[in-house]
Amino acid sequence: MSGRTGEPFVDGIRRCRISVNADDDPVASFLAVAMGGRGGTQALERLDELEAITQLPASAVALRSRNETLSRISANTRFIKSGDKIDAFAAAGRDGDTYGLKDTLAKNKLVLIEFWASWCGPCRADVPNLRAAVEVYGDRGFAIFAFSLDTDREDWNDASVEDDISWINTCDLKGYDSPISQRFGVNMLPKNLLVDANGVVVEVHARGERLMERLSEMLADA
Repeated sequence: MSGRTGEPFVDGIRRCRISVNADDDPVASFLAVAMGGRGGTQALERLDELEAITQLPASAVALRSRNETLSRISANTRFIKSGDKIDAFAAAGRDGDTYGLKDTLAKNKLVLIEFWASWCGPCRADVPNLRAAVEVYGDRGFAIFAFSLDTDREDWNDASVEDDISWINTCDLKGYDSPISQRFGVNMLPKNLLVDANGVVVEVHARGERLMERLSEMLADA
């Protein structure tokens, strides 16, 4: 895949979601699971079903391992809700420099902590919406601080370039085993948290129209 994430990509994600349960095309179903159509125990169950009827690609091993980790973490997940105060963290960007969430919070009124990964189709399909939010509200005190759950630097880098991600974009290449993702209870993607300058969560899963609505409400006078 190349170029910016746009309508063709979004349409592809929608088709893949439909294909998750397609027994008549097990490879398409596998790809749908891999792109985020299912996660955790549901993904593992679907992989078992598919392996019973066909030989899956070699990448199924990594997908299974990732979802086994996700399921294990899910059992001890910390559920963050609106009103909770989060702890700031710091992580390396693609340029090798360290970026701290605390600094971003100090410079803005609202910050979207965006958890994503190159393999998360819904995350990448939402990039145009995130870009639009920055274009409209970036000068009014809104910023995005992204943390990728990729474990391969090349995958993270390629997806970041393809999607033209311009905001702070960090990763520790530890995926679901990262102390950062575990601290924030990230047991499935996509996930994000909209927080105020004090680090208090004002919205969980603020995506698409909902994100724009919240930004309009809270930054109307900015």
